[in-house]
Order: sequence, then C-alpha cells, then structure tokens
Amino acid sequence: MVYKNVWRTFGRDTSHFYLMGTLIREDSLNRVFRKDEHFQEEQLLYDFNKEIGDTISYFSDGGSFSCDYIVVEIDTLELLNGQEKRKFLLQSIDNRFENSFIVDGVGSSFGFLNPFEGGCTFDYNAVLMCMYEDGVQIFQNPDEGICYYYRVSTKEISKSDNIKISPIPFENELSIDLSNSPQEYQSIEIFNGEGKVYWKREVSMNSFSIETESFPPGIYLLRLRTYKGEFKTQRILKI
Repeated sequence: MVYKNVWRTFGRDTSHFYLMGTLIREDSLNRVFRKDEHFQEEQLLYDFNKEIGDTISYFSDGGSFSCDYIVVEIDTLELLNGQEKRKFLLQSIDNRFENSFIVDGVGSSFGFLNPFEGGCTFDYNAVLMCMYEDGVQIFQNPDEGICYYYRVSTKEISKSDNIKISPIPFENELSIDLSNSPQEYQSIEIFNGEGKVYWKREVSMNSFSIETESFPPGIYLLRLRTYKGEFKTQRILKI
C-alpha cells in the first residue's frame, strides 16, 4: 500500500509547510484512509460509495468512542472546474453532534482531515472554506465566500463606524464615504476570496468613487486599515 504524507501551513504562507504526522491513501473503490499516531490501524476517512440510509462512523482520536451519522441526502455539486461530484448530507443519528456534508474528491465541511475531530466534538468551529488542486481553485464554500481569514485585529464594519458603502450589491461603480467616521484610516483595499487585490489606495480624502467594471462577479472583502494597525472589513457583492 502506498501512503501520502500530509503537510500543513497557516494562512496563505506557502513558504513554511510542516508535516502533520498523518498519512492518507486512496483505493480503487473510491475510499480514502487515514493513518497517524492516534490509531493503531488505519481508519476509513471517506467512502464516496455510500447511499441514502447508510451509516458513517467517525472515531475520536485514539478510537475511544465513535460518532455515527446517517446519509440523509445525496446531491450533485459542480466544482469550479466544471466537474460534477456527489455531495452527501450527513445527520447525527442521536443529534449529539453538528450535521455536516462531504463531497467526493474534496472532503468534509469540517475540513479535509477533520471529519474525525469535527464529527466527534461539541462546538467544533473549523470549516472547509475552499480547495485548490494543482494550484487551481476547484471548490468554494458558498457560506464563506473567501478562502482566508486574516489573523490580525479585525472587526466587521458596523453602524457606529459611520462608513457609507454603496450600492450593495454593486456593478460598475462603488462609492465609499468616510467623512462622518470618527476613526482615521490609513489605507483601503478590495480583494477577492483568493486574496487577489483588485483595488488599493492610501486614504488622502474622505470620499472615493471606484470603477469596478473590470471586477469579475462575486464576493469581495473591503478592508480599511487604521493608523493603529487595526482593520475594519465588510463583504461586498459584485453582480
């Protein structure tokens, strides 16, 4: 049997990867297995041949107990590259744990390696946001809209900030008015879910009118940086 090592990094840092101590392999029956220091033997990570009514069991680290799910719905999901994959909606049999989904060739809504931890943990907060294959994005979680959250002092723009952003959703032009905001900002930028910056400027005036005709339709993140190094963000939609 041939296993593959799993590496990890944090955020968008692709220069420093770390071995997770986890091995995976896929067999000819479209099943994925996991092996690491927590288990004496390999564990079934995914079986994409399940049908409605079938049971899927995830084991906690060390295999001390299992969490059982039932397949309640199977749908077809089109990836960003046009491929169609099966999507399985899973429901906790005893309603102790959060419901989830898995996608053939992608993984669990808790994350690629996380159906074990997510499926057997109360208040688990990891989520699969997107997936890349050979450097090309093939999956985007529709509930998230972006691939990365910045681990800095970041807050959502609120009414008390008195920042006017219009129209939302926008098409060919976006206006930003900071004239009534009590906060002073150093810079402003707009980027997409992959982190690609589409517009950036130092704040030298209180009002901006941004030509957005060249922006592809989708969800963007507008981010304001204060002179204290804090960030205020808001998701905006281009139609």
